[in-house]
Amino acid sequence: MVTGGAGFIGSHLVDRLVGNGADVVVIDDLSAGSDSYLPAGVPLVKIDLAAGEAAAAIADARPDAVVHCAAQTSVPASFDDPARDARSNIIGSLNVIDGCRRVGVSQLVYVTTGGALYGRPMTVAWDEQAAITPISPYGISKWTVESYLHVLAAAPMVTVLRLANVYGPRQGAVGESGVVATFIGRMRAGLPAIIDGDGEQTRDLLYVADAVDAIQATLDGGMSGSFNIGTGLEPA
Repeated sequence: MVTGGAGFIGSHLVDRLVGNGADVVVIDDLSAGSDSYLPAGVPLVKIDLAAGEAAAAIADARPDAVVHCAAQTSVPASFDDPARDARSNIIGSLNVIDGCRRVGVSQLVYVTTGGALYGRPMTVAWDEQAAITPISPYGISKWTVESYLHVLAAAPMVTVLRLANVYGPRQGAVGESGVVATFIGRMRAGLPAIIDGDGEQTRDLLYVADAVDAIQATLDGGMSGSFNIGTGLEPA
């Protein structure tokens, strides 16, 4: 099962899993995704994960493994409406955990953020031992879910993948996370790419296929724990 499987990263993962012969079920409310991204024949359960019936919907599908990609992903939106952010990211994730516990899922992979957890680190790069210092409601909600996963036995194997900034096809040109799509869209329209601040800031940009590689490797035999996923490089 892939939650958020009709979204940007989730739909690429579904393509990969189906191509490898897996039976995939998608849960997505289509608030940010599109069912047109899904391969033919992939079942879609259209439901809000924060709704009361979400845990039962997961349990009814009886998945062997769950990859939890669904989330509210905008930092500015989390400031505008922190309650909605918490409902989507915390309550929705708790329902995923509940569904996994009800049916005895063998593996849960939680796909989350890296940058929003570490806040403003004192060094250019950071590892998994760096201090968690979120500076946005979004970062707080994503860290809260990790904290729940530390104390709730969601599955025998639980892996947290903290992704760098992901870019690639199907990414919307909305918000700070869609910076590559935004720049491309503006350049195609003959408009300048606007950079806030002093222009010296850098981010680790991770291509979506590489993010899917990391998720697939985890499903194929990864370890429990939390892992940063990125290139380790500053784009030129």
